[in-house]
Parts: sequence; C-alpha cells; structure tokens
Amino acid sequence: MRNWLTLLLLFPVLAWAQLSMEQADSVIRVLPKMKDDTLKVQAMINISRSISMADSTAGFKYSRSALALAKKLKWNWGITESQYILNANYMYTAQFEKAIAVCNEALKNAKDKKQKARIYLSLGNSYINLSQYPEALNYTFKSLKIREEIGDKNGIAKAL
Repeated sequence: MRNWLTLLLLFPVLAWAQLSMEQADSVIRVLPKMKDDTLKVQAMINISRSISMADSTAGFKYSRSALALAKKLKWNWGITESQYILNANYMYTAQFEKAIAVCNEALKNAKDKKQKARIYLSLGNSYINLSQYPEALNYTFKSLKIREEIGDKNGIAKAL
C-alpha cells in the first residue's frame, strides 16, 4: 500500500518532462522500490534528462539503465527515448560521434513522428559541432519537414 501511495504522489513528477534537482533526488530515493515497468523507465529517463548537465556520470548511468530496462520490457517508445537521452549525454560531453551512432540506432526504433523529428534535429546539432554543415542541414531539414507535417509550431521554431 505504501509503494502505491508513493507512486501516486510521484506520478505528477514523473509525468513532467524536466525535474528539478530536488525532484530528481526524491525520485532517485524511490527508484529502488519501484517495480521494473514502464513507469520506472520513464523515471530514469527524467532523472537523466534533469541531472546530465550537472553530473554527466549519473546522467549516463540513468539513461543506460533506462535503456536496459526498456529493452527487457520490449517497450519500443522507452528504448527510443532512452537512446535519445543517452545521445544528449554524449552531446553534453562533446562525444559527437557517439551521439550520432546512438541517434542512428534510435531512428531504427522510432515509430513516433515527434520522436523522429527530435532525433533528426539532434543529429543535425551533432554534425554542426563536427563542422559537417551539409549533413547538419540535411538532418535539420528532415526534422523541420516532420514538424510541419504534424503541426508542431514549437518544434518548427527549434528546427529553424
């Protein structure tokens, strides 16, 4: 009963895309008590997203753990999102070739158009950082095209 109450109280936090450091710490404390399911994958993704710029080692740890659990669960969305967050960790640590490799793996799994658009934009950013501008433009335009198709105005602005 206590675990359900904890999960019920943390659900709004887990559903929020970006956690504050205090919220991330709270979720980290509860994580070992969570059942190995999609909610736990999402929690680890959110933790990694929130802390990776401040603590890249922990960011890698949680994104890799999320990826491993998502694969175990055969949860495609979770696999793709975990790979996307792992890519972000590589970007934060200037490992652009590894970021590109992870993005290419994520693209193979991506079914959701919005996920694909974010991955393409991330590929574009990686190629910009490697000064490979034609490739960067190619992926950025792919992202823009998808964003326009789905009517994602915020995403269109990011791609521009």
